[in-house]
Amino acid sequence: MPTREEIVAVIQEVYHRAAATKPYSFEESTQINKKCVEDVTAILVEKNPNYKYIITSAMFRLSGGDSGLGVSTVTYWEAGRDQTITYRWEGREMTAILNVFIVNHQAVDDQRNLQHYA
Repeated sequence: MPTREEIVAVIQEVYHRAAATKPYSFEESTQINKKCVEDVTAILVEKNPNYKYIITSAMFRLSGGDSGLGVSTVTYWEAGRDQTITYRWEGREMTAILNVFIVNHQAVDDQRNLQHYA
């Protein structure tokens, strides 16, 4: 299973390359965000093909005024074989909040091992 450090390194490299110094544009941020999620997924699958990956990313503009974003995630799975991480990436004018779900696609042996996290 990929470690949190491995996943964060992939996220940082992909998002930095795509968006770290770009000025914010709504139209462009939508394309950048889509490309970044696709690239992160492709790299993780290449490195660890025995897992399924679900990646969400919300990208938004950094501003001096009041702004905010609430994100919540719930998982129900076998904690010993599956994992999730949330990571905040920050560029010069954009921030992205990512949730990465890593799910072992082999059959679950025992329902008692399933856990619910909120």
